[in-house]
Amino acid sequence: MPLTLPPAGQLPGEADEPTGYAFISYVREDSAEVDALQRVLEAAGVRVWRDTSDVRPGADWRASIRDAITRNALVFIACFSSRSAARDKSYQNEELALAVDQLRLRRPDVPWLIPVRFDDCAIPEYDIGGGRTLASIQRVDIFGDRREEAVSRLVAAVLWILGPSRSVLMPDSASESQLPRSEGQASALPGDVVAGQREPSNPPVIAEAAANQAASGDLPTQGKDRSDKPADHTKIEPIPRATAWRSVVRVIKGLPDWIIKAGAVVTALTTVGGAVILLLHLLESHSPSTDGGGHPTPPSSQKTGPTNQSSSPAPAGQHLTTNVRQLPDGSKLTTYSLPPNSSPAEITVTPDGNAWFAESGDGRIGEITPNGVYSPHRLPNPSAHPFGITTAPNGLVWFTDGNPDNFASSGNAIGFINTQGQTEEFPIPTPDSAPVGITSGPNGSMWFTEYNGRKIGSITITSSGPQINECGIPSGGQPDQITLGPDRELWFTEYSTGLIGQSPATGPCRITEHNIGIAGNPVDIISHAGKLWLTEFFADRVGVIDTQGNVTSWVTLPTGSRPANLAAGPKNGVWFTEFGAGRIGYIATPGSVQREYTVADSSSQLLCIEESPDGSVWFTVQGISTVGHITHS
Repeated sequence: MPLTLPPAGQLPGEADEPTGYAFISYVREDSAEVDALQRVLEAAGVRVWRDTSDVRPGADWRASIRDAITRNALVFIACFSSRSAARDKSYQNEELALAVDQLRLRRPDVPWLIPVRFDDCAIPEYDIGGGRTLASIQRVDIFGDRREEAVSRLVAAVLWILGPSRSVLMPDSASESQLPRSEGQASALPGDVVAGQREPSNPPVIAEAAANQAASGDLPTQGKDRSDKPADHTKIEPIPRATAWRSVVRVIKGLPDWIIKAGAVVTALTTVGGAVILLLHLLESHSPSTDGGGHPTPPSSQKTGPTNQSSSPAPAGQHLTTNVRQLPDGSKLTTYSLPPNSSPAEITVTPDGNAWFAESGDGRIGEITPNGVYSPHRLPNPSAHPFGITTAPNGLVWFTDGNPDNFASSGNAIGFINTQGQTEEFPIPTPDSAPVGITSGPNGSMWFTEYNGRKIGSITITSSGPQINECGIPSGGQPDQITLGPDRELWFTEYSTGLIGQSPATGPCRITEHNIGIAGNPVDIISHAGKLWLTEFFADRVGVIDTQGNVTSWVTLPTGSRPANLAAGPKNGVWFTEFGAGRIGYIATPGSVQREYTVADSSSQLLCIEESPDGSVWFTVQGISTVGHITHS
């Protein structure tokens, strides 16, 4: 049976990129198994959504999960084990409740939710309507002697659910009847409802790449504990389908030509997988090459997208509900309750001591005085979603208007606000670029990161108007935060790749990326006291690198701290926030934690921090829409 071939010179998946993904639900104790499963799915070209990689620090976790499940999850993979069964409370329970609600709205004959077991555990008896429970759905058992076959079968089922147009593994006239089935279950595909079926077997299927990867040891053996194999958080973003295919092509091209041709011809007679290998080998010789690098957008005063927007001054200030308590060292902690949907992100302090912060939930820039007088400044764009913010040397407060969790839901702009509350925004040439971090550069320039645009950019206001330049990231990584280093060059974190980027602050675009040996998820980076400090979110570390990109020291925090944001502190040290623990800490040179304050609940999403000129500290707690202020005794 012939395969559906793409046009000549086009790799599979390039013409019709899938807009959805496979959502994986699990408990943290099963992270190692899920990491391996994710690698297998992505190797087959399946986009994967996970909370550890696709919910950014500072995002509303519950809103992100709900949106991911209800809007774009084409497949929901629910992973279970004896470890998950031992948990009375878990975030997975909340995910499953949302998934079951979605399942009830869907046609019962169209698979969507696939239960997966990592060991011989019981499937929770969730009621999915019509007298059915979660245990009624055909599951996949990824353990035991037929583990590899089970993984292959799962991949084949996911590819079928995604649709024939999203996989050249399926014949052009494929139907449900042609898919691999369990022995004795001619109509049971993973995700199908099978009344009374409790112990399905897992026969071989055609997903050769997945089976080979599982057999090579990427999948943990039965019962392997997380402590035996640490979770691999390197992969942060879904792999574009064409990229996944090119990765397979590169592996195949590395083999001797006679092995490829002979092996492909022989295996093609018996498996579709062999035909895919031969197809990929042929396509590679016709596929167009890409340079993989970034090029600057020429400076231009011509506007693209929406016109610049400005606003009038905000209304007079108001006093907020406050809570005051004394910290163990005698310092005073004052917290201010913002409007419920404020969701404050980054914060900065102007020379007069007032704190300014991005209210990402309400499209405002907030201002609060040391006495607690609050003034909200609404941005003119109704889609505004401010996130990053900083104070320029001339006293203007600059901000990014971008939503890294919903690229199309923001102003996609860079803007500033003056001390009178007047604002102006400038659209970024790249659509849906999701600007996040921002910092001051030389000669009046402001530099920013484009998380979704995979670029860094600069804006300079001249007599002829705003001049915006953009520079692509060679690796395609997603830049998060950015700073002007002690060498007067720009340094930025790449959340998705774990690399640290470096670029001249003047002249042509020329980005250097440094692999400093971290697993991924660097978030913030600042320059202070001649050093570059950074946070490694999932590894619970704060580090220092030199201007050659070499790590000089690490400070390891308690597990689960999740350090997110940094701020310059006294005596050449830095302040940091612990997003996962609700604490603020201070690291003094040469690299030990000197003090820590518990300022919020561990689930409150303590995000950003900034030191005031008088030595006091301001911070934002995004999850509960709160701004805090610590004054030292």
